[in-house]
Amino acid sequence: VSLNSIGPFCENSSYSAMSGSPSGGVYAGNGVNNNNFSPGIVSPGDHQITYTYTDNNGCANSDTITATVNANPTANAGTDQSTFTGGSVTLSGSASGGTSPYTYSWAPAADVLNDQSASTSTVALNASQYFSLTVTDNNGCTDQDDMYVSASGSALSVNATSDNYSICLGDLIGLNANASGGSNTYTYSWTSIPSGFAGTSANPNDYPGTSISYIVSVNDGSSTVSDTVFVQVNTAISPTISGLSNTFCLDDNSVSLSGTPSSGIFTGNGVSGNSFHPNSAGVGTHFIKYEVIDVNGCNAVDSTSTVVNGMPTVSFTSPTTFDYCQNTDSVLMTGTPAGGVFGGTAVNGDYFHPSQAQLGINTMYYTYTDANGCSAGDNIYMNILATPAVAITSTLNTQYCDNSQSVNLFAYPNGGTFTGPGISGSNLDFSIGSVGPRDIVYSYSAGNGCGNSDTVSTLVYGASPVSITTSLNAGYCQD
Repeated sequence: VSLNSIGPFCENSSYSAMSGSPSGGVYAGNGVNNNNFSPGIVSPGDHQITYTYTDNNGCANSDTITATVNANPTANAGTDQSTFTGGSVTLSGSASGGTSPYTYSWAPAADVLNDQSASTSTVALNASQYFSLTVTDNNGCTDQDDMYVSASGSALSVNATSDNYSICLGDLIGLNANASGGSNTYTYSWTSIPSGFAGTSANPNDYPGTSISYIVSVNDGSSTVSDTVFVQVNTAISPTISGLSNTFCLDDNSVSLSGTPSSGIFTGNGVSGNSFHPNSAGVGTHFIKYEVIDVNGCNAVDSTSTVVNGMPTVSFTSPTTFDYCQNTDSVLMTGTPAGGVFGGTAVNGDYFHPSQAQLGINTMYYTYTDANGCSAGDNIYMNILATPAVAITSTLNTQYCDNSQSVNLFAYPNGGTFTGPGISGSNLDFSIGSVGPRDIVYSYSAGNGCGNSDTVSTLVYGASPVSITTSLNAGYCQD
């Protein structure tokens, strides 16, 4: 008689059919039911199973085997937990009993990071979930335990926005990451395409140099979500200024300014519309701007500078007397600063010639140009007074003897004075003075202070001595 070995078994194993030879015998022992052994109804340990066979002659024999039932391990999946939608939790499983070492298996495996580890973390959970832990001991015996993770609230989400989606080159933009759901505790990470921008705040700023996509990733400690916002960067047309000289004099006329493109606006000291007025700007350096705003609302500015030079301070320094008789000799004129040019009626070089000027007021100019090319001038007014007409109306012989009878002289206008050799008042006595040429001058001064004179000339000869050489008696009779 023989009985085939069975086992070993785990205490929760299903029954096992036994096979004795020759068949038809009787099985006996703990856990035996007919020809089946049921480990689940006996305690862990070794159990004796006997198979007895009696043949047709009434002779009996038996065989005994030992069936070992191993204790199952005890699986502990941990306590139930709760989290927010999109959150994750740490599963802390353990095992006891049975025979170590143990292996572990979490289900559903797709919802944990490591399904073969006693302790692991779940993925982001968007709904509540049961988790089952199966523990297998060194004997291959298993146990299973379940736990429940409750996920509540809304899932983590983020909406990336900009305070302006179409800007001008050089403008500042503000980015916004509007996160919600999840744990309500967030960290932010900004990147860009093209690369170059990075940030870790919810609301960073940037000066993009080209059209750009900003990507924000938000993490709430369990999961990460991302969103993208695109910003169009418009480049304004570069304007240019023309028509403005590098330097001006304060008294220069205004100039017209030109800008390209033509839709811009000029601003700056001395600017009125499209004109620059040096006198309004004043002395100094001035910056002129030309601003253009394009169809996108982008403005661009060209700027240039010009210098307005002050005018030189110019003045006449001489003459200091301004009334001149028409017969006055030439008058030297001087001005400050030196090196200028004099102008006006009857001016030749630095001299004014009253005899060539018209009677009355004559304007004299002094113009000076400085190193900046700025010119200024001063003027004075010369009053030319009429010279009286003077004439000796007496007619003198071309010659006289020094014993000739004296001549009474007449002249126009009355009130003048005769001068010359032999003059006494208006009487010319030829006997007074030396012989030879004799000039007689009549001088007259008018009420305006201007004088004139007339001159006549004659020649005075000395008379020859005359004597009677015949002696005469002192007296004679008539007959």
